[in-house]
Amino acid sequence: MSEYAVSFTMSQDDTQNTARFSPEGTRVLISVIGVSCACVILYSPQSVAPSTTPPLVLEQEAVASQIQEDQNLEGSVPQSETVVRIERVYQAAGLAELGAPEEARAHRERMAELSEGLNALEQEAGSDAVNALRCRMTSRGYQALLGQLPDDERRGLIGTFGQILERYSAVREGRLLAPEIVFRSLYKARWNGYMSRELTAGLSTIELQAYWGWLALHAQEIEVRRRLNALDQYEAATGTLLAEARAALLFQIGAYPESSDIYDSLHRSSGSLRYRNHALAAVSAAQ
Repeated sequence: MSEYAVSFTMSQDDTQNTARFSPEGTRVLISVIGVSCACVILYSPQSVAPSTTPPLVLEQEAVASQIQEDQNLEGSVPQSETVVRIERVYQAAGLAELGAPEEARAHRERMAELSEGLNALEQEAGSDAVNALRCRMTSRGYQALLGQLPDDERRGLIGTFGQILERYSAVREGRLLAPEIVFRSLYKARWNGYMSRELTAGLSTIELQAYWGWLALHAQEIEVRRRLNALDQYEAATGTLLAEARAALLFQIGAYPESSDIYDSLHRSSGSLRYRNHALAAVSAAQ
C-alpha cells in the first residue's frame, strides 16, 4: 500500500470497523492542510502598508566610465596660484563648519573669494580646468571620507558633509553605504554650492541619476515631499517613470487615494498580489 493511503485495521475489541491514519498519512494530511491554509492566507486580500521604495539601479558601464573620466581629468588641473587659493579657501571653509559658529560676514567673504577664484580660473584656463579641479577635489574628498588623508586635510575636505551623508542614509557610523558614484555626485553638488553655482551644474546624466535617485529612493530621513521632488528629477534624468516609488512616497505623506490608484494600476498590469495589498492599505488608511 502506498504511504499516502489510509490504513484500515480491525481491533479485536471493536465490533465496528474503525478507520485510522498511518503516521505517514497523518503527516501528509497535516502538510496538505498547512499548504492549503497558507495559500488561502496568501491569496486572500490583505491590507499591507508599503514600507520601502525600490532600490536605486544604475547602469554599471556608465558608472565605471564616469569614474574613469573623472580620474583622467584630475591630471589636467593647471598648476597656478589661483588653483592653490581655491583649494586653500575651500578647506578653510570645511574647517570653519566644524568649529565654533562664525560671523555671517566671515562666511560671506569666504564664499565670495571662492566664487571670484573660480571665475578667475575659468578665464585663465577655461571651463575644462574648472571641471578638472572639481573632479580632483571630489576624489580627495572620497579619500578623506575613507580615512586615507591626514586629519587636518580630511576635516577640511569633509567639514559637516559627513553629517549630511548620515542624514541621506549614505553613511552609517562612519561607513559609506552608498556607491562611490553617489558620493561623488553629492560631493560635486556640495562643491558647486561653495562656488556659488547651481548644485547640479555640470553633472552628467549618470551623475544626475545617482544624485536624484539616491535622494528619492534611499534618503529616508529627509522630508518626503523633497524626496518626491527628487523623484521628479530622477525620472527626468532616466526618462523612466517609477510608479512604485511614487506610490510608496505618496502613501507616506498621506495622499492615500493617489497612492491607491497607482498600486491598483500596477496590480492590474502585473498581477502582483503585493501591489493589490498595498492598494488595499491605502484605501483603508483613507477611510
